[in-house]
Amino acid sequence: MKASDFVLNLSTHQQKSLEVKIRPYPNQSQERADQDGASRVFLAMNTLLDLGLNSGETCYVWKLPPVGGEEVVEKPEIREAIAWLSTEKNLSRKVAQVSKVFQEACGFKLGDELGIASGGGVFPKVVGSVVFRDVSVDKESLPLLDEEDRPHWEWHLTKHLGE
Repeated sequence: MKASDFVLNLSTHQQKSLEVKIRPYPNQSQERADQDGASRVFLAMNTLLDLGLNSGETCYVWKLPPVGGEEVVEKPEIREAIAWLSTEKNLSRKVAQVSKVFQEACGFKLGDELGIASGGGVFPKVVGSVVFRDVSVDKESLPLLDEEDRPHWEWHLTKHLGE
């Protein structure tokens, strides 16, 4: 079953899709402990162009059944990710580099065949407006902190807010 076998009607029009195979990052330092960018799918420039994507735009990925396998997927679970240009120079257009965190969250593993299609949008980099609301409470109605909880909160606040 090929990616083109699925009619991907994610919006009001059909979108071009490609088949890619999951490969590891060439450098494990790309895996960040804070999981920033974990939903990025790193692709070759040619793959981005074939899909009509720019780096930073949303894309949809789904697992394809193994070739010649007996597994039948009636309706694949479609996941949303962010297409990103890979820094690897010789990356094949049939390869997607996906973080371990994203693989685990989606049930993917190295070597899996994925279908990938444009998600049709860019995540905003600049916020148009910010609304602040007063959510303060009356200090008199707050219960006092238990003495046994105090060391934990002192440590936590000192660590995150500084001395």
